[in-house]
Amino acid sequence: MEVVNVLDRESVSVRHLAKRFNIGKTQAAEIAKNKEDIRSASVVRNEQLYSGNAINAKM
Repeated sequence: MEVVNVLDRESVSVRHLAKRFNIGKTQAAEIAKNKEDIRSASVVRNEQLYSGNAINAKM
């Protein structure tokens, strides 16, 4: 989620993200491309954790 948060807060390149988070450029580009899906999945996961359904959650 930190990479997604940085994408929202800062105007950075994929290359900069890759270097900053020690990940590959392809991975950084995929995160940037799918950040809304990642954010949605994170929200659902957090809701499951706080509602006590984490055991049944599948990600």
